[in-house]
Amino acid sequence: MKMEKLQYWNKILFFCGFMLGIADVSAQIIIPIATENNMLLMQTDNNNRLRTVYFGKPLENESEYKAVAANYNYDESNAGIYNSAYTPAGTWNLS
Repeated sequence: MKMEKLQYWNKILFFCGFMLGIADVSAQIIIPIATENNMLLMQTDNNNRLRTVYFGKPLENESEYKAVAANYNYDESNAGIYNSAYTPAGTWNLS
């Protein structure tokens, strides 16, 4: 009986950990758009809003994407909409 309870709780904990892992992986996605002379990095936030995180000279390798995105993280609660990809289209807190 004890062994069955232990296996049950192990399955529950594994499932919860798995779901948290999926949520963390899918939380932010970096989308690179590059030409020969320019690069645009866009990233989704936790609410899947698309934001511009970098525009400039192309980066040398993909490992720099996350570091650059972390430096341009403006979480201003829509005060100035500094890096929102769809600023001209309106805001998200008017509903």
